[in-house]
Amino acid sequence: METLNATVNTNSAMLNASLKSLQDSIDLRLAAIETKMNNNFVTLTDANAKLKVHIDDSISRIDGEIMTVHNKEDVTEKKFQDLETEYNALTDRFTALERSNYSTQQHSRKYNLEIDGLPLDVTKENLRGAAVSLFNAINVRTTEDDIEVIHRLPANKTSGAKATIVRFHSREVVDDILEKKKHLNPISIGGGKSAPVPK
Repeated sequence: METLNATVNTNSAMLNASLKSLQDSIDLRLAAIETKMNNNFVTLTDANAKLKVHIDDSISRIDGEIMTVHNKEDVTEKKFQDLETEYNALTDRFTALERSNYSTQQHSRKYNLEIDGLPLDVTKENLRGAAVSLFNAINVRTTEDDIEVIHRLPANKTSGAKATIVRFHSREVVDDILEKKKHLNPISIGGGKSAPVPK
């Protein structure tokens, strides 16, 4: 009986020793796993923090690029608007100049007469005198000083005749000539027929 008890005690001691050894082994492995998990967690936390910083930097950079593009678009739009404003202003000035030029031409033409029939042998220097002779012949008293400008037009391609443009200082002289012309036949000067005709 004592032998049996001794055997049981021995086996129990051995079992306890084995269980303790297994428990210690398990504890060691669990501790190693926990340490590894803690290390992995720290590493993952660091990686996440770095990734967050990278993402934040990327977002800030992209926001900056978007803002730059918007600013460039705003600058381009403003330049376009400035150019459009300048173009419209220039167009308005051009239109105003055209109207002013047209008005000036219309006003200037009121002082002009076109004369047909002054002899071709009348020189440029003698055009004023020939024109004055013509006007005096229809009872319009003029002098060369009444004439501002006088010049011949290019010759007619068919007849070869050259009309003459006379610009007076006074519109009254023009009106007087036109009035007298209504009641007279063409006047002959130097063998050519001449009659004042409004431009």
